[in-house]
Amino acid sequence: MIQIDEIKHLLFLISKGDQNAFHIIFDSYRNKIFSFALYLTHEEFLAEEITQEVFIRIWMARKKLPDVEFLNAYLRTIAKNVTANYLRRLAIEKEALKKILERDEVTQQNYSEDSEELNAASKILREAVNALPPQQQKVYILHHYKGLKNIQIAELMGISVYTVKEYLKHATKSVYKYVGVKINLLVIIALDIFLK
Repeated sequence: MIQIDEIKHLLFLISKGDQNAFHIIFDSYRNKIFSFALYLTHEEFLAEEITQEVFIRIWMARKKLPDVEFLNAYLRTIAKNVTANYLRRLAIEKEALKKILERDEVTQQNYSEDSEELNAASKILREAVNALPPQQQKVYILHHYKGLKNIQIAELMGISVYTVKEYLKHATKSVYKYVGVKINLLVIIALDIFLK
């Protein structure tokens, strides 16, 4: 572990734009932040994104680093805020997607005046899922739409639980990236659904 006086010196160097000092701090603390984020999100790719976001924020606010008294507390605060933002966004996305899926069958049969937006969002989600490789697609559908647990999916498909986890991780990441490009539409739909 880095000594307190060394940390202060590294923070000072980072505030002056020293990338080597930044990498020392990054290498020393990234596993802690990743573990914290993974514990809260249960998704490796999200934990990776959160970890990167934390260190991007530190770099962007580097001029303030010499004023930081306790780096652990500072990192904890940033990690907590970044993770909370991700979880809020994920909650909105998941609820919107859930509502879209629930209404999808209804909107396909009964087109109402406000169904155009829901159909557009359903189409985005279907496009994202349809773009997945076949095995990932099947695992994603069984997990997210059918609510099956990893062990049930493994038994059903005749593959290992580890393989299910890997397929699910890659599939979820792909769907989130695809949908993330269209996130504004989903947020608008979510707000429309929840604020009616």
